[in-house]
Amino acid sequence: MAVATTAGTALEPEGFDPMALAEAWSGQGEAMAKSIGSAQKPAWAAWGADADLVFCGSKAGAMTHEGAALLKARTVVPIGPVPITAKALAVMGRAGVTYVPDFVAIAAPLLAGSGELDAAGCPARIAEVVTELAGSPDGLFLAACTRAEAFLRSWQDTLPFGRPLA
Repeated sequence: MAVATTAGTALEPEGFDPMALAEAWSGQGEAMAKSIGSAQKPAWAAWGADADLVFCGSKAGAMTHEGAALLKARTVVPIGPVPITAKALAVMGRAGVTYVPDFVAIAAPLLAGSGELDAAGCPARIAEVVTELAGSPDGLFLAACTRAEAFLRSWQDTLPFGRPLA
C-alpha cells in the first residue's frame, strides 16, 4: 500500500493502520509521508505502487500521462474532480487500465442531496451505473460521458464544450 502527499510517498507492503494514518495526518499534515511506512519515496512514486487500485484526486490534473505510464494498478478511482489529464486517459486506455469517471465516482453527495435516494442507497446506485457502462466498447469513461450528455440534452439545447478532463 502507498500513501502519497505533495511531500512524498510512504510505502508499506503490509498496509497501513487507518488510525495511525489519521493521527499522522492530524499531527503532521502532508509531511506525514516522510515519517510513516517502511519506505519513503518522491510523491510521483505512488503511481507506480504495486497495487490493484489507485485512488487519486488531490487536485485537477494530479495524474498526467507521465504518471499514468507508471501505473501497475488496473483501476483508477478518483476522489476529487478532474484528477487526470486527457493524455493520462489515453495512456491508461492503451494499457488497459480502467478509469472510473470522477463525475460518477464522486456523485454520492449529489444523489443524496437530490432527494431521489437516501445516503444508504447512493453507493449501490453508483455501482449499478458503473456495472452498466463497464461493458461499453468505447470504455467506461466515454460511455459515462455519452450517458451524461444525453441527460444534459433532456433539459438544455447546447452542451458545454469538451469532456471533463484536466
